[in-house]
Amino acid sequence: MVRALAAVLLFLTGMTGVAFAHGAHGDVPTGKLPDGVTPHHYRLDLALDPDMDGFTGTVVITVELASPQETVWLHGKDLRVSSVTATPATGGAPVQGRWEQVEKDGVARITFPEPLAAGRHDLTIAYSADYDRRLRGIYKTTEDGRSYLFSQFQAISARLAWPGFDEPRFKTPFDIILTVKEGHEAVTTTPLAAEETLPDGQRRLTFQRTKPLPTYLLAFAVGPLDIVEWEALPANEVRDHPVPLRGVTVRGKGDRIRTALADTAGMFAEIERYFGIPYPYEKLDLIAAPDFGAGAMENVGAIIYREQRILVDESTPLQDRRSYAITHAHELAHMWFGNLVTPAWWDDIWLNESFATWMSIKAVSAWRPTEEFGRETQRLAIEAMSVDSLENTRQIRQPVAGVHEISNAFDWITYRKGGGVLSMMEAYVGEEMFRKAIRYHLTRHAHGVATSDDFFQSIADTVGDSRIVAALRSMVDQPGLPLIYMDVACTSPEKAEVTLRQERYRPVGSGIRQGQSWSLPVCLRPGPSDADVTCVLMDKPQMKVDLPVDTCPTALVPNVNGAGYYRADLAGRSQEELLKLLPALPPAEQIAALDSLWGGLNAGRAEMPDFLAAVRALASSGDWDVATAALPALDIILDTVIDPADRPFLEEQLAGLYRPALDRIGLLPGGAADRERPQNTALLRGRLVSFLAFEARDPSVRAELLKLARIYTGFGGTEADPSAVPPDLAGSALGVAAQELGKPFAEHLKGILATSTDAILREQALDALNGITDPELSAEVRQLVFWEKLRTNEVRRLLERHGGEPANRDPMWDWVKANLPALQERLGQPGLRTIVQAVDDGCTAERRDEVEALFAPVVADIPGGPRALAQALERISLCAALVKAQRPAIGALPKIN
Repeated sequence: MVRALAAVLLFLTGMTGVAFAHGAHGDVPTGKLPDGVTPHHYRLDLALDPDMDGFTGTVVITVELASPQETVWLHGKDLRVSSVTATPATGGAPVQGRWEQVEKDGVARITFPEPLAAGRHDLTIAYSADYDRRLRGIYKTTEDGRSYLFSQFQAISARLAWPGFDEPRFKTPFDIILTVKEGHEAVTTTPLAAEETLPDGQRRLTFQRTKPLPTYLLAFAVGPLDIVEWEALPANEVRDHPVPLRGVTVRGKGDRIRTALADTAGMFAEIERYFGIPYPYEKLDLIAAPDFGAGAMENVGAIIYREQRILVDESTPLQDRRSYAITHAHELAHMWFGNLVTPAWWDDIWLNESFATWMSIKAVSAWRPTEEFGRETQRLAIEAMSVDSLENTRQIRQPVAGVHEISNAFDWITYRKGGGVLSMMEAYVGEEMFRKAIRYHLTRHAHGVATSDDFFQSIADTVGDSRIVAALRSMVDQPGLPLIYMDVACTSPEKAEVTLRQERYRPVGSGIRQGQSWSLPVCLRPGPSDADVTCVLMDKPQMKVDLPVDTCPTALVPNVNGAGYYRADLAGRSQEELLKLLPALPPAEQIAALDSLWGGLNAGRAEMPDFLAAVRALASSGDWDVATAALPALDIILDTVIDPADRPFLEEQLAGLYRPALDRIGLLPGGAADRERPQNTALLRGRLVSFLAFEARDPSVRAELLKLARIYTGFGGTEADPSAVPPDLAGSALGVAAQELGKPFAEHLKGILATSTDAILREQALDALNGITDPELSAEVRQLVFWEKLRTNEVRRLLERHGGEPANRDPMWDWVKANLPALQERLGQPGLRTIVQAVDDGCTAERRDEVEALFAPVVADIPGGPRALAQALERISLCAALVKAQRPAIGALPKIN
């Protein structure tokens, strides 16, 4: 009795000092919540009115206590909790609890005056909260004078919307009730089950109970929405019932989602057929949000997309249509990998994102086999190599101890490297065996959670080869990019022996230490594409491989079909012979070889003339991705490595190299190449025009684009006729006009941003403004960050891209230094990571020191900030080292064409 009275007194005075299972309850669990309290069900009742500044809610969480507890740890961020009660499932009297948010990231505790008994209890929590303004939780956005609510709960933003257990391991059914005003629609995870009109005209909507879900996979959209009912996804050989399908947009845009709705059935069928498991949920809604932080989010039954990733039609530029297709397939794939089976904790988020990235390319390639998606996984993996070359990169499966590290898990390493590694393993074990392993994994963990170890076990049980599991582990659990050395020796004309050696790839100026090795598939071929292929699992630092040959090979293709996630060291006579063979290789091998040469250049093991010789050999290729594979590297050379005084010479040389390829297909579509390979030609044209206009600065291309910009906009007194301008050239045309026509055209572009609701047109206008280099005008562009007409995702795009023009880099840096407090206020602390990443294009030791001095005092409070800053500083140092190593060689270059 004395103990109980003391507990009551401590509770009333707010000074509870009760011991908790993992230590005193003052030891805040900043990572995983402690074991011992498990949620089993939520009843979520929210009143959502986008015309207000906030909302009210009541949540009832059925929890099970493994032992008596005086403190329950859970999550809730910036919630105004008015009452908490715990009611035993056995029917005892309710007990009042006290809510306290004890950590700024949303860790909260409920304390009770005496321990709750072991067993089940209903926690009833009444609260209110503000709508978020930075695209997290339940957030508010306004368009054409109408307000809407959308949600984004991944990774840990559900805690902004309701109190709960905001971790992926807790998969729990939800009963959802929403009260909305008359004339508003509401969409969430499941179909509507019942509707009641309240005396004040509001509607109380009760939805069907969800399948077991983690908090981050719920979704809400509320407001004067357009809802487009579509033909249901038909039954097929996998699923014996149709699935309702709808499109959801803000008012007036319903017609624009019809293309995506029409495409969904075919894309969906390819994914469902691959997994061999029926779609596991009740319906599918595609929701277009005008302001959304990510490209899309795989919420169960209610996928939310940024508008430009879902509102497309034939007038949309091809690259945006491709981004839409890949994004849409990515989110659909998540319904199985990520939603049906969910990672137990954020260190295994790669099980979601790597697989969805890999599967999206497989799906769109099967859905539209003529639309040139086939080598997209390879292209994305090569892009990831720029991050994986850093000392401060991370492994695919990165341990996550606290919530600040979760942000790091959503980067190119998870998505693009992860997708490339899966593609490599699939190529090695065989497509059917790999699919069998995936189906087995999804079936055995359906509606549950799984770890990497669970997946590895599924692979082992299916493939029956422990070496494959070891190989996959070595790629997933180690950071860095493998570099393979290959030395060929012939003991006789019919016997060739290759010595393979591996180490971690290291650019010039890097602090990476050697001693690391992987277990990875390496596939070689002695010479042309009709020669025999030899594949080995290289599971040691060095090994010897016999090649079946008739004569001693002069050239060795080091990455057959470009399927391996590694670079090859190309040096000496072998490199010379491979360069001779390069034009005759299959496209994927050409791309892989070029990337290895670029890697060699960055590592100080290849010469600039050799790299440019490979560029020249591939520039005339008829395949869009081969012909343009070198353009990102040439951008770096032109914008950073070369002495500005030498740039005009190299611009002229590169214009002379790539202009014939554009002349062959025509700057405007409609020629023979467009009829023969329309997708390939359009992709090639778009990239060539952009490069020639903005990097090589070809005067004739810029003049043609300036004419198109006047036609497109009506600027300068002509009548606007957007339909007369090919959609794929509109963005480049606006960009040239912004650079050439000065302030009047810049004001015209600002007018688009002030009035247009077309997300893609807005993006084009913003990108054109970002390319302005006039000092006075570019200063005005930077200030648009604080303009209320700019959407939050557009603010981030401006910050990320404005420094892309070399002339803007130093002014951008000075502006960031002068405006850091205001930027913190505009973006919030999490948004500062965007700023850190936006200023990593400096190239001197002085700039590195300045960036470190500015951000080091605040970076600890930025989610993912410490790694972002470390990578930014490393990139600046590596850039300086590359300039020192290669600038003299570029200045001495002879003509390259």
